[in-house]
Amino acid sequence: MKYIKTVRTVCFNLLLIFSGSLLCAVAVKGIIIPKQFLAGGVTGLSLLIHYVLPGLPLGLIYFILNIPLFGIGWLFVGIRKIDPEAFVVVTETLEVMGKRIGNQPHW
Repeated sequence: MKYIKTVRTVCFNLLLIFSGSLLCAVAVKGIIIPKQFLAGGVTGLSLLIHYVLPGLPLGLIYFILNIPLFGIGWLFVGIRKIDPEAFVVVTETLEVMGKRIGNQPHW
């Protein structure tokens, strides 16, 4: 019984993480990129590089910039706390590299 409750909790947490990641990707592709805004953190740095070098896909830049952060997090926090963040980065990368939203140009 405890195993089923744990699996249900993990699945629910992954659903919430995926929903938040989807919302962030929609905001980036639907609002931030068409208006040429910048965000904070790794997303903002990725956007800045993407604006300067438009030939590079935004999702790939985001993923590459997160790799050293995973290494640092793994050293200081441990792999158990890094797993949900890895799920967020992978899903957001795939969502940002996915289909266009609205009438923005294809990059």
